[in-house]
Amino acid sequence: MASLVIVADRKTPHKLYEEMAAKNERIEYLSAKLQDRLASDKSVPVVGAFVNSLPWNHFARKNVGYMFAIAHGARLVFDFDD
Repeated sequence: MASLVIVADRKTPHKLYEEMAAKNERIEYLSAKLQDRLASDKSVPVVGAFVNSLPWNHFARKNVGYMFAIAHGARLVFDFDD
């Protein structure tokens, strides 16, 4: 399981974080593209609707990371921003 979950926004330097996650299996990068796929995923409409309801370039987007961490068994979550 990941120890660090990075939740991207539209302005996130994608390449930097994608490369970081590719080099370390304990980092999960939830790119804007991945979040767009979640938002349009018809197989999990509740998750899609939730992700789609979050504004871009807003601190609310971190909720995607909370959901990801909880769904993957996190017992503790620490929140920090760039």
